[in-house]
Amino acid sequence: MFESGIDTEQAFGQDVDMSRTHVRRRRLTLTAAVTVLLAVLLGPVGHVLQAGAAVRRAEPVGSTVLVRPGDSLWTIARRVEPGADPRAVVAAISEANDVAAAGLVPGQRLLVPEP
Repeated sequence: MFESGIDTEQAFGQDVDMSRTHVRRRRLTLTAAVTVLLAVLLGPVGHVLQAGAAVRRAEPVGSTVLVRPGDSLWTIARRVEPGADPRAVVAAISEANDVAAAGLVPGQRLLVPEP
């Protein structure tokens, strides 16, 4: 009833007798070769991408302001961006330079990040 005219062992005209172990070894070899190839290709490319991202993070973006005698973060914020909310500018300057309001010294240079 379920007989077919096609021989399942030689459906594509192959007369080679191949054991499961041989098939597994071929698959393992192919997988190892593809893994090594990907590691060689993606390793240097990954380093270049990571190095480029580190360089971009290290570059400060904004302008530099010289602290004058009697200046505070509030006066610097109002002088640098007169139309903006000084609270946001003070927070950005404080975070970018890791300084507190009382820690300013005349002659000190502060980075003012771009809005």
